[in-house]
Amino acid sequence: MIKREGLEPVRIRVLRPQERILSHAMIAALALFIPLFLVFYWLSIPRQTWPFVLEIQCGVTALGVIFALGVSKMTLRVAPDRLSVRSLLGRKTRVATADIDSLVLVELYQSESIDCLPYLYLLDSGGDVLVRLNGHVWSRQSLETVIDELGVTVLRPPDPFTAAELGRLRPQLVGRLTRHTAKLIG
Repeated sequence: MIKREGLEPVRIRVLRPQERILSHAMIAALALFIPLFLVFYWLSIPRQTWPFVLEIQCGVTALGVIFALGVSKMTLRVAPDRLSVRSLLGRKTRVATADIDSLVLVELYQSESIDCLPYLYLLDSGGDVLVRLNGHVWSRQSLETVIDELGVTVLRPPDPFTAAELGRLRPQLVGRLTRHTAKLIG
């Protein structure tokens, strides 16, 4: 909360990404790199090249630590007059509430399954995406908190979409990489 002289305090909600991101990433990294480095060491010890493998392992470990620090610093700050997002790589995006014309909360099917995740798009008056928040990182409760705090009109399509369907209906909502992947898949 920020206190302004002579005014009531401005309430800022700080939201964090889902806790499972870090644990799932660690499990996946360990499942990939433990067998891989065991094989590398097994092949390199007889040739006395294991110090090179150790250097690579230290580099991969350093990247993992950088990723963990990036996730721990990710935030979504919501105030009545603005929204601020700090991404995994430290990029900060600030959007004034006055610039947000509408919100779109879409349920998207995840690749080849019946599971859906929410995606929240903040749009300007021209229909361009200001901020894209996805359910992989932010919980449904966090996205609903953003909607409640901003107090902007929300469009909630009744049925879930695939990325390809959303790309056909509202191409500006789908990122370039997602559009390209959807074209390749189907």
